[in-house]
Amino acid sequence: MCLQPGDILRDRYQIIGQLGEGGFARTYTANDALGSPGNPVCVVKEIPPPESNDGRLLEEAQHQFEKEAKTLKYLDKCPQIPKLIDRFLENGKFYLIQEYIEGNPLNKELASLRQFQESEVIDLLQDILSVLDCVHSQGIIHRDLKPSNLIRRKLDGKIVLIDFGAVKAIGTLPIENGQITQTRAVGTDGYMPAEQWKNQPRLNSDIYAAGIIGIQAIAGLDIEDFFNDKKTGELIWRYSSDDRPMVQISDQLEKVLNKMVRYHFNDRYQSVAEVLQDLSSLTALHSPPPKRRLFSRSIFSLLPLAVAGMTAGLAAPIFLHTITPKTCPLIQGDALSCGEEILVKTSSPRLKQKGVEEFAKSNYQSAFDLFKKSWNEEDSIDPETLIYMNNAFLKNKNADYYTIAVAVPILKNQSGSAVNADSAKELLRGVAQAQTEVNLGLIAATERNQNFPGQSSIEAKAINGKGLRVIIADDANLKAEAG
Repeated sequence: MCLQPGDILRDRYQIIGQLGEGGFARTYTANDALGSPGNPVCVVKEIPPPESNDGRLLEEAQHQFEKEAKTLKYLDKCPQIPKLIDRFLENGKFYLIQEYIEGNPLNKELASLRQFQESEVIDLLQDILSVLDCVHSQGIIHRDLKPSNLIRRKLDGKIVLIDFGAVKAIGTLPIENGQITQTRAVGTDGYMPAEQWKNQPRLNSDIYAAGIIGIQAIAGLDIEDFFNDKKTGELIWRYSSDDRPMVQISDQLEKVLNKMVRYHFNDRYQSVAEVLQDLSSLTALHSPPPKRRLFSRSIFSLLPLAVAGMTAGLAAPIFLHTITPKTCPLIQGDALSCGEEILVKTSSPRLKQKGVEEFAKSNYQSAFDLFKKSWNEEDSIDPETLIYMNNAFLKNKNADYYTIAVAVPILKNQSGSAVNADSAKELLRGVAQAQTEVNLGLIAATERNQNFPGQSSIEAKAINGKGLRVIIADDANLKAEAG
């Protein structure tokens, strides 16, 4: 019998409604009505026990359930795996309570059979494989990697991996000589390699499934469109038909995808790290070099010269094109930011987001405090946070300052997250350190350690008694944006 809205499990989880039903379980959304403040939404997974009249089977199945649930608990350290909140047996059924992930399953993105761009496929594979890397580091094989088990999280656009195959097996385990045995392959047709069909999965069985997903994306194929060579067993996917021309793809990406889905596991990539290394090489090929429209030399060499020039009373002509008026219109979405929006997006840090909201309202003391707290608690190496904290400090102090604009080419995926965040942050890191050095000169030595994070061992040095404000300009590596 299905659970109904309003039903309560374990005097705690109140059912909202059914999410889905598969061959092994039903899933529901529920309110954690009594267990956590605010009644957060969670997912209830109901797993029926094996069908048998043998009383020993339920006992053995429960033992297996506890073992697999503990395995899921080990994965709490993986940020792209739903956290396991609870597990229990009630009314003869097994229940897993997990974190609810708001977002869309990947199969919806693939349903249109749109052919992804190579850069999109590389980005997708890197996201999936980064989750697998964490899973495999715990010695765990997912066993049912497929688009419907990958959720693109609404919060930050990251891929979240759900529904581990080992837990699914509980309802289908037979008993032999009083012991639970697994004689049936767990997984989904089309995404399982040969060894998994024989119930001998390996870590790189998951790599095979990830490769299939990548091929679906680049070729715009449905899973039924794949077939295998009858002699070698190798997957055939690059072919043309009357209604579909052969997909155009670089030799490098085709080589990576083919190695991910080789028929025999010995011929496949042996680890996720190997695939990520090859994909990183492809990322470099697909990322054009940053434009230097505003700078004739590297920002790292220019900024010290500009600071030195202003200290000497010069107009710092080397930064002629970056000196801007003291006004900075707080217009969100204009690809310019003094602190009113996050431009280098990789996630959604709560404190930093609140900081930019306060900055946009001109509540500079509150913004400074939030950026400082974000630096200390969320990411103490994020140069964008440090720059915004400096800017909020200057505005709150009502200090005189010079202003420079730094152009950063930020490449974004469909969800708005930066795909070159590391290189963008590396460009900003030297700027943030130099800005901090200048603004520390406005603070009494006795107050510096207490009031200003990010200073490390750098020397405090104001410019003619003035501070330095930085505007970040996202030119998206496009001439039209940079102009």
